[in-house]
Amino acid sequence: IAKEHDSSLMRSAMQAGARDYFVAPHDADEINKAIVVLHKEFEKQKKAPGTLTTIINAKGGSGASLIACNLAHVTAVTSCLSTALVDLDLQFGTQALLLDIKPEHTIVDALNDIDNIDNAALDGYMTRHDSGLNLLSTLHEHIVLPGEIPVAKLDHLLSLALRNFDHVFVDLPRQIDPLTATVLDTSDHILIVLQQSLAHLRDAKRLVQIIKSELNVPANKITLVVNRYNPDSSIQNKDILSALGCNNIISIPNDYERIATATNLGVPLFEYAQDSKIAGAFINLAEKMNIKVGAQFKKQGFFKRLFK
Repeated sequence: IAKEHDSSLMRSAMQAGARDYFVAPHDADEINKAIVVLHKEFEKQKKAPGTLTTIINAKGGSGASLIACNLAHVTAVTSCLSTALVDLDLQFGTQALLLDIKPEHTIVDALNDIDNIDNAALDGYMTRHDSGLNLLSTLHEHIVLPGEIPVAKLDHLLSLALRNFDHVFVDLPRQIDPLTATVLDTSDHILIVLQQSLAHLRDAKRLVQIIKSELNVPANKITLVVNRYNPDSSIQNKDILSALGCNNIISIPNDYERIATATNLGVPLFEYAQDSKIAGAFINLAEKMNIKVGAQFKKQGFFKRLFK
């Protein structure tokens, strides 16, 4: 606390690492608010870093962006975890459209200012959805090339996000470059989204080999997500596991009408059709990522509902 217009003292305080500056006579409420903010920041710094889940297509159009959006939304709604979704498709990102929100700030803004961002400031770059999900997305007014983003800045941004949130989901474009390699290497879970065709199997096998061999990611971090699953297809889950040499797989049923309607409305699927089979599949996927879903959100069997 200092006298008004004492610029030399203010400068000395900032050089010493001061976070705020109060002029006498001081306001006790303002000081209390500043202390509360500092306490929250300190608690965030103390806690263990959050979990990073990356979602990537095995082949273009498999549905990774849709799955990333709905999985992140389900986590934000049904668990006690603070949740963030990062759209790393710098040119064609769709997450803001899927959630029907327009970000004031973008991931490029955050990366450009990363040296001046701390845990509290990161929240200012996020756009908050009504569900509580925090989005760090892109806008398409300017073209951004992946080579324009330094790897060190992205690494710093991910570290900040993992200190700020319990679970961070990244919608990753289908390419292997220094940026995507950094994200995959940092991830706790990698979801590879594919469909039941030979073309998807071929590309998925190549992607799994790169992730396991070139990036040295353990196989137990990889989960195959079969989107638009068709039980009558000639290619079944056991065939996919055998061909790709993976152990973890989960299916998302085909529900084109609901997905198309929810997408066109900009409404997450769990909000649009909570009791549907496909919404239940996203609950199962969240639990497979070790996310504790509240019991009230799980679909109960007939007898459980009857006796309840």
